[in-house]
Amino acid sequence: LAGLLERSPGHPQALEWLTLVRIGQGKPDEALPMLRRLVSLHPGRIEAEFNLGRLLFLRRFPAEAEQHLKKAVAARPTMVAAWHTLGEVRLARGRTDEALPCWRKALEIDPTYTPAYLSLGKALLAKGDRAEAMRYLRHGTRWAADPDQVSAALAELKPI
Repeated sequence: LAGLLERSPGHPQALEWLTLVRIGQGKPDEALPMLRRLVSLHPGRIEAEFNLGRLLFLRRFPAEAEQHLKKAVAARPTMVAAWHTLGEVRLARGRTDEALPCWRKALEIDPTYTPAYLSLGKALLAKGDRAEAMRYLRHGTRWAADPDQVSAALAELKPI
């Protein structure tokens, strides 16, 4: 990838892959400026918007992360991981009521998406809506890609 980028510094696919390699190597601080450059040079690369938003969230820049994730879901409304991450960002920013529809949208698109069940259950419990949290978690024990993970979350709830 480095050789390709020497010959063609703005090659979008090579830049994108290299940023993912850097993240995988545990070098997010190297990946962040590369992703910013990629999005700047190629604003239509939705995966890059998502990856930048996700990395910004993980690096504790939620406001900027939200902007990139909103672009990703606007351009590709079926991107489940972007909806889920947008919900996580909004929750982190103290906007639970705006996070819940993001996770519901993720499940509408992919009813097997385990992280959305877990996020919904946890956030609804925190809001005091135990019945709704249990409803989502019970549903997830049947439909989630990883039902054992959802079952474990459900088992942690103490009976009333």
